[in-house]
Amino acid sequence: MSINIKEMNLPSNWPIKNSPIFEHHAKRKGFDVYKLNTLMLSDDECHMFFPIIPCEELLIATGLEFTTFHPANKKINDKFKIDPVQCGDIQLFWCSFPKEFKDVCERIAKVFGMTMKIMPREIAAGDSKTDKGTLLQFPMKENILYFQGNRCNNPNKIEQEMENIIWIGNSLEKLKVD
Repeated sequence: MSINIKEMNLPSNWPIKNSPIFEHHAKRKGFDVYKLNTLMLSDDECHMFFPIIPCEELLIATGLEFTTFHPANKKINDKFKIDPVQCGDIQLFWCSFPKEFKDVCERIAKVFGMTMKIMPREIAAGDSKTDKGTLLQFPMKENILYFQGNRCNNPNKIEQEMENIIWIGNSLEKLKVD
């Protein structure tokens, strides 16, 4: 499913839904705190959660999709999922794929200068004027992936990288290269 990264427009048939995978946990300094309910995640899959903005995680997910789970191969592409989800004020992509491809994901991340980490983390969004917002907490778990590294923060560069990844993936698919 293609995304207009310049404006981060999702296809109209791709609604962002409030996700039951996050459970309200507490209130902290005006923020609603939600925890990821790991019981709702498959242990047979790896999971990535990242903001719906041009970022390195979007490049990693695009790399996985177009080099490993190419859309032209429906049987294999059905194993790769990326869906927009919402929890409070935060909109994220939730990407999942079979855990036997975790090392492929890690290698793709290295291409973009990112290092895969297994660690707890938090994502927050809110209004600094009202001190209200949403805080998402992610536990440390082997199949919940997080990436650290130098971020380019340049949507145009990320868009160009995505176009290159898709072109390479499509070229490999046309050549029937595994």
